Amino acid sequence: MASMLARRKAFSLRVFDVRPEACDEAVSMGARRAETPHACADGAGVLVLAVVNAQRLAAVLFDGPGAVFSAGGFSGECVVCSTVSPGIMAELAEKVASHGATLVDAPMSGGTTRAAKGELALMVAAPPAALERCRPVLEAMGKVFVLGERPGLGSSMKLVNQVLAGVHLAVAAEAMTFAARLGLNTRQVFDIIVSAAGNSFLFENRVPHMLDDDQTPHSALDIWPKDLGIVLDEARRLGFPCPMAGQALQQFLAGKALGLGAKDDSFVVKVYEAYAGGARVAVPAKPPQQPGAEAQGPAEPPAKVAFVGLGAMGRGMASCLVERGPPLSVYDVRPEAADELVKRGARRADSPCSCAEGADVLVVAVVNAQQVSQVLFDGPGAVFAGSFRGVCVVCSTLSPAFMAELAAKVAGRGAVLVDAPMSGGTLRAARGDLTFMVSGPPPALARCRFVLEAMGKYFVLGTEPGLGSGMKLVNQVLAGTHIVAAAEAMALAARQGLDTRQVFDIIVSAAGNSFMFENRVPHMLDDDPTPHSALDIWPKDLGIVLDEARRLGFPCPMAGQALQQYLAGKALGLGSKDDSFVVKVYEAQASTVHVAKRRRTEA
Repeated sequence: MASMLARRKAFSLRVFDVRPEACDEAVSMGARRAETPHACADGAGVLVLAVVNAQRLAAVLFDGPGAVFSAGGFSGECVVCSTVSPGIMAELAEKVASHGATLVDAPMSGGTTRAAKGELALMVAAPPAALERCRPVLEAMGKVFVLGERPGLGSSMKLVNQVLAGVHLAVAAEAMTFAARLGLNTRQVFDIIVSAAGNSFLFENRVPHMLDDDQTPHSALDIWPKDLGIVLDEARRLGFPCPMAGQALQQFLAGKALGLGAKDDSFVVKVYEAYAGGARVAVPAKPPQQPGAEAQGPAEPPAKVAFVGLGAMGRGMASCLVERGPPLSVYDVRPEAADELVKRGARRADSPCSCAEGADVLVVAVVNAQQVSQVLFDGPGAVFAGSFRGVCVVCSTLSPAFMAELAAKVAGRGAVLVDAPMSGGTLRAARGDLTFMVSGPPPALARCRFVLEAMGKYFVLGTEPGLGSGMKLVNQVLAGTHIVAAAEAMALAARQGLDTRQVFDIIVSAAGNSFMFENRVPHMLDDDPTPHSALDIWPKDLGIVLDEARRLGFPCPMAGQALQQYLAGKALGLGSKDDSFVVKVYEAQASTVHVAKRRRTEA
């Protein structure tokens, strides 16, 4: 932050840190080094404080050697960027005012990379006149979001961000170690997740540190017991449950107990590696695999494609195939689900068997293992009651063991299975922008390549059936946990009296963002029950995750806690609603909390 201000050369800048060498970079850019906080602030119009905790704030401002207010003199704007409780920030504002200065509550988010680029998100509360006087400084450091005038509002907003960021970091460690335990290449896992629904700012920022076993403390693990401790203290004061934040805190405390407090916070992964039977997330770097990198030249379209399962995802996927042009037959147990596709040229089939008849490639996109078995073998008009001998691309979320058994059974009927679960949500499905996690024999992959590319990008995990499904479980650990974290954070924001639509706008620019936050929170804000993806999916998918984790003897506490929230939603009768309705679990526990908020244009 200081280096960014020095680089702008728009301000006369003095800097101080208890470690003099920490000032060297800013000084090299033209800043002047001060010997004490008082000397740093003397004569300044704006003082920016970016220290670790409330105790250090008090020492810098009032109690420590050479404190800012130890001998008077400073009467400008005191911009406090530290993470402290809203109550402490309000008390600090009163004490600063008694010395003739004005406190600006301005915690920041975005990490060291964004700080160096002047792209932080600053969550600001201050009197309008004070805000205008320090606005040029704030805008030089990043994007300014004004929560109001009352000191503590910025800090309340920061706590919401820390719920998300802390949970996302802990579950990133859980998912990556789970991937290692499954025998997946963790660098490839990273490449896949950043294109899938399991991505988050913290995943993309911290997992490279895990992969490199980088001990440089870009942000120390010790920060999280402090910040999540403040979150839970505030939640307890409000009488509001934060189980996901609480579970994340336990993982960081375990890291601290292992002596990792001064290491980079990505070292929370070592907590999971201690349970992983020798599996390690860090692997040597190699050139990243491109989606479908093994394929060369344009893919050959199959003569005929069949598609079974036209639910929320399947409709979009089949629509992309219609657009690309190979003759397409479609089937769903609800005939009306095919209407729009038929209007665009697809052929409606009256059973899975008639749908697959004569097809080179069959895509199956149904909900669960039971439905896959019925479509292929056991149900009325099953595919293998007929003569299908092509490539069967199964996109459902299934256990690796079930997928391997299914592949053997399909092979026994003279066909070949490609394990190809997908991620990305209904919007990406309709755009042909899904991520497919694929394993299967190379000749079969070549035969279905055109179909996969029509629906998105694909990553090849290997030739064995089950590898794609293992990769999908890693994604589901992340995505399922991120939705619950989004619900918890948004409900906490509402309980604190924040404007939830503004909270959304801030988080998408901050370190708390994730694919699922950005995708699902608008449904929460609109109170939209339309089941774009039903809540019932998550007890199934996270149940598969935890069954597999139990088989491996590997703990997944973040995924386990998320599952409990979905089960609570199911118990409230919300299973058929959109999965964003898990927010109602939190709203039910605090009768005055409502995340949904009318759009400003509707007010």
